[in-house]
Amino acid sequence: MKKWLIVLGCLIIAGCATFPVVKDEEMVREFTRLEKEKELYRLEQEKRINTMGPELLALFPKPLPIKFEYDRSPEVNAYATHNKVVVFEGLLAYTESDDELGSVMAHEIAHCVMEHERKRAWVTVPFWLIALGLTGTAGVDMFPLAQAATNPYERSQEKEADFIGTILAYQAGYDPKALPKFNERMAIRLGDTSINRYGRTHPPTPYRVALIKKTVKALEDKELIPEILWVLLLKDVDLPKNKYSLEQLLSTVKFMGYEYKQSASLVEIKAPSGRVEFEINDNLISLKMRRD
Repeated sequence: MKKWLIVLGCLIIAGCATFPVVKDEEMVREFTRLEKEKELYRLEQEKRINTMGPELLALFPKPLPIKFEYDRSPEVNAYATHNKVVVFEGLLAYTESDDELGSVMAHEIAHCVMEHERKRAWVTVPFWLIALGLTGTAGVDMFPLAQAATNPYERSQEKEADFIGTILAYQAGYDPKALPKFNERMAIRLGDTSINRYGRTHPPTPYRVALIKKTVKALEDKELIPEILWVLLLKDVDLPKNKYSLEQLLSTVKFMGYEYKQSASLVEIKAPSGRVEFEINDNLISLKMRRD
């Protein structure tokens, strides 16, 4: 009995050889190796982002001064300002292919292309100023109401970025169907499979997946023509003369749900960029004019 007590005491107090001794220099050597590998990984990802970003941007019909940055933070996020797209290291852990990363970056580029930051400021700032004034005078916290009032606008922008980003990714040769897979993976791993539409800045994941799949199908079926869509969405984009058919124009317009009038020689469309008129010549279209 005494012998077993001695053995047990040796194991507990002296830490007798149940595993080999690792010297400090051995631990430092492994630490140094891992740090070098981590730095190489980060440099590789930074190069990847700074290559994919400009390639996607080059597909847009007008030049835009957008910079691309790789943030080494573990935060699972990516965001865009009016002239910058930032991808966080934490988000890359959830992407499993260039198709997924390219689709995520296309989404953020879409925020820049559609000037969401500037448009959001015009809508949200007045609400927050009103909330600040009411909170100060009435002594009631009005900020939750201001957030509830502005969230639908931000969700609308996210839907638009999903739509435009899907088109850019498709044109770049990435598989846009990868984005729904990425969104589904994010939703499952981060516990966000809710269909609640209120009190949030992003639309629910099931909606985003359905929107992206619908857009991909329209692109594959040639029901949606990106070059025609840009003219309808943006005021300073032109269309090559007699390159696209009347059928392609009407197909895109109907897919988007825009109102239009058609005669034998003219199509007038009520679009986000204004009232857009196209001339018809032997079933081919040319942009005639755009009016506010």
